[in-house]
Parts: sequence; C-alpha cells; structure tokens
Amino acid sequence: MKIAVCFRGISRSLSHTIDSIRENVIAPSRTFGEVRVFTHLFDQKTIDNPRSGEKGELDSVEHQLLQSDWLSLEPPGECLEKNHYDTLKTFGDPWNDDFASLRNLIHELHSLKQGWLAARDWQADAYLFLRPDLLYHESFHSVLERIARHQKSGLCVPLWQGWSGCNDRFAIATTNEAARAYAERVDHAVSYCEQTARPLHAEKFLLHCLVRDRIPLWFTAIKGSRMRAHGALANENYKLLRKSNLPAVWHALNTRFAAA
Repeated sequence: MKIAVCFRGISRSLSHTIDSIRENVIAPSRTFGEVRVFTHLFDQKTIDNPRSGEKGELDSVEHQLLQSDWLSLEPPGECLEKNHYDTLKTFGDPWNDDFASLRNLIHELHSLKQGWLAARDWQADAYLFLRPDLLYHESFHSVLERIARHQKSGLCVPLWQGWSGCNDRFAIATTNEAARAYAERVDHAVSYCEQTARPLHAEKFLLHCLVRDRIPLWFTAIKGSRMRAHGALANENYKLLRKSNLPAVWHALNTRFAAA
C-alpha cells in the first residue's frame, strides 16, 4: 500500500508535536507499505493571534523535522487574492475578529490544496491530510488496517467537534474523489457562500462539499489537540454524541453502503 502523508499550514509548534507524528502517524503507516511525506507550509517568521493568545517569533527551520519527500514554502498573504478573499469577506465574519480567522482559513485551504496537487501524481492508496501543529494522541494503525483490508473507503474524519458540519482537523482519503472533495474545496468557497448566503465556515463548508459530491464518510475517535506556538495545548471537546455532530452522522448513514 502507498500512503501519502500531506502536511499543511504553519509548523508553529512542530518541535512539540513531532514525536506524536512519528510514533502515531509515520511509524504505523510504514507497517502497511511505502510512505511519502508531502509538505506545503507558509514561510511565516512571526505569529500574532489574539484569538489563540500567540505572539512572537517562529522557528524558520522547524519544518525540517518532518523530513519531507516534497516541500514547498510559500510567503503568507500571496494566496489571498487568488482565492477571492475580498469577495468572501462580503458574506460576513463568523468569528467576529476582523476577518483574521477567515484569513487563516483561506491560507489553510490553499495550503491543503497545494500538498494534494503534489501528492496525487504519486497515485497513493491512502492520503493522510494532517496539520503539523496537532498533537496526535492515538495511533493511526487501526484506521490504516481497515483501509488495507478494504473494509472502508471514502473519507475518514474525527467524529468529535463537528460544529454543525464536519470536523476538518485531519482526514484520511482512500479515493481520488474523496481526496479531491476534501483538498480542493477552496475552489468552491465563493459558490458555497453564494448558494447558502452564509459566511465561509470551515466545518459547514466541508460537509457541504462532501454532500455535494456524495463522498462516503466514516469516522475515527483518534484525538488531536492543537499545540500553540508557546507549547500550550488548546482545550478541545472530544465528546462524540452531541447535536452539532448530527449533520455529519446523517451524511455518513446516507453513504454507509458505498463506504463499506
């Protein structure tokens, strides 16, 4: 089995998360076959995020810890115009932070797409779309085992924290269609806002794309905590059964036969 591990975003806390990535992601993946790491990150020198309480300089060479087979470092800001940031702002600011979180979301979705575009030519059997700033608490072995045994296909995401949509912290795709729906959704951001007359909301937008393309959805209970640049873990709610997760569960039930 060929497994592409695709990292996106910024590496801001990789020195704190790298051990969990090596032990719970890379090592289990290698037990199932060949692994290649594709990394697109923003070459960001400092961070100033009032919402998360982060401010200061970032380690400019921290990304080397990933030992990527393919690496692209892009200056932040350049992706905003090509991804229609000004147009998306006209639909509203769901975080009420002067569009700072919307700006970050567009960067993340752009970065996600670049890593996928580099990885897809390798024609992997599974694509792991990950953030390097997550501390992964459990091994990916059980998820990869189900994929290797052809027990599941489509897109696998964490069930926790759906925010009335679908958790977008990390995902595992086993078909090109699922990978494309997950990783290229930035291309559909404006049309989503126009169709729904709503601002761009990460989790709701992801579920919209999966429903639109009828991507089979299944879940994992693997937990990943956001690690801040200063080494503190963000508070996460890992409760699985709650009302905000029901839309994703409903879509999974509607596609369960295709995913089996």
